[in-house]
Amino acid sequence: MKLDELLASLDVRTDGDLNVEITGLSYDSRQSKRGHLFFSMARDAEKNRANVSDALSRGARAVVVRGWDDVELARPAVTWVGSERPRLLMGAVAARFFGAPSERVDLIGITGTSGKTTTSYILGSIFEVAGMPAGIIGTIGIFVAGKKIYSGLTTPESLDFESALAQMEREGVRHAAAEVSSIGLAEGRVDALNFRACMFTNLGRDHLDYHGTIENYFAAKLRLFTEILPRSKRANTVAIVRGDDPFGRRVLDAVKTPKVSFGMDRSLDVYPESFEADLSGIHATLSVLGKKIKIDSPLIGEINLLNILGASGLSAALGIELVGIGSRAQRVAGGVGYVHRRRKIFRGQGGKAGVRPELNRIVRVGIDRGGNEVAGRIGMNVRKVHDIGPKVEPDVLLETRDGHIASRSCPHPDAKDPRSSCGNGAISAPRVRVQHQRQADRPPQDGAHRRRQDLRKRLHGGGEHGGGLWGNLG
Repeated sequence: MKLDELLASLDVRTDGDLNVEITGLSYDSRQSKRGHLFFSMARDAEKNRANVSDALSRGARAVVVRGWDDVELARPAVTWVGSERPRLLMGAVAARFFGAPSERVDLIGITGTSGKTTTSYILGSIFEVAGMPAGIIGTIGIFVAGKKIYSGLTTPESLDFESALAQMEREGVRHAAAEVSSIGLAEGRVDALNFRACMFTNLGRDHLDYHGTIENYFAAKLRLFTEILPRSKRANTVAIVRGDDPFGRRVLDAVKTPKVSFGMDRSLDVYPESFEADLSGIHATLSVLGKKIKIDSPLIGEINLLNILGASGLSAALGIELVGIGSRAQRVAGGVGYVHRRRKIFRGQGGKAGVRPELNRIVRVGIDRGGNEVAGRIGMNVRKVHDIGPKVEPDVLLETRDGHIASRSCPHPDAKDPRSSCGNGAISAPRVRVQHQRQADRPPQDGAHRRRQDLRKRLHGGGEHGGGLWGNLG
């Protein structure tokens, strides 16, 4: 594609030949190749010069820089492009280079302090079991038709985002659920995307080291609904917003597109008419846009009931009509991706009818999907201990409007892969067991190394009979 086509009508300053053929895009100089347009986004002047030099040595044909002062323009056969916001420019250029796949793939953006990862997997499960292959973009990585193609930022850089959507389109995937972080929004990583629907889960105190204040944090989230969604080229866009969250109510007031509210309040569009939430899971009857849907889920706690409500409301808004959802997937305590915060451990295990861990207990969480165990003290970061062996065979069951029951059980093909796609496309969730140890039983506080050794021994059973706290997981 010609450079002048990629830059047409964009606010840039150029020096050099615009008729050059661009063979690819890159923002990491180590990934630059012959014919690439390289985006230099380092803020440190010395690092910026080093990156540009490295990209050019690898064959980059054109370079985008923030200013002219930090580079040597007098280099032969190089076209220079100046932009005040290179990252924002990269989004617009990437959309053109990859053919704007978000104009054809139904892209669902999910933002909020918690619930993004779990909700994206619930949506992916609904899409796939309903016969609509789905992609997932988020904390755990980017998955296309069950294959992991990227690990990195929760909300990838725009170039990676557009590339992934283009691959989804090539492989017949027409629906994608994506986590949209506040930092990704503030940096303009998703500004050039065309969302079909966007969801707001909640807002708590997080990322204040980046945003400074809770209001700045909220303002970044709000952009998804007041700026990015309204200019989407997709028809019939819709906002799905938790209506019993104080910041969610502010989103609902600000949104001008069609909207659906969800939460525990019966005045909302999607709410539970009745529910039980305990360690066996969630059993509920939901009212989804006036229609009753029965839920039988192994997910634990009120926080996951809210995730199910949001996913159900969004599915209904997109025209996926369900008479009931059931799942025999292995249990998740608190949901993937957010068992590491104190308040979420409480809510994840608790809800209204669950177990509330006492303050003087250690909470240990083991994820036995053939992947990793994690463990941590309440209020501290959860840390990875080590891998364990047995694989589980989870499955997902969903009843569609015509009464068809779709269910399939299969082992994970990859022990590190948090999802599985098999047969009808069922997506599995990892099983999580939770055990407690009272404060009085804790080992002496004589160094982090000894405590880690003791924790490993207790989790995996260092005695001659083995077992440990988990027993036999097979």
